[in-house]
Amino acid sequence: MLEGDGRGVQFDAELGYQVQRRTVVALGWRYWYMESTDGKRSLPNFPGAGELPVTELYSQRMGATLSVRHLW
Repeated sequence: MLEGDGRGVQFDAELGYQVQRRTVVALGWRYWYMESTDGKRSLPNFPGAGELPVTELYSQRMGATLSVRHLW
């Protein structure tokens, strides 16, 4: 289990085209970032293992997205 404080952001942009009535195909871009500089991690499957400090944790993801939607 991971506990702590941090911040993050997620941004999505998408352009869609209606290929048939109520059917949309879209291309997009997604950016996701998260960071934490203070926290603790415990290992629930190992009793007695204690807690480990989290001094720096970050994750950054970005990439293209493709979606096909049918609107009811």
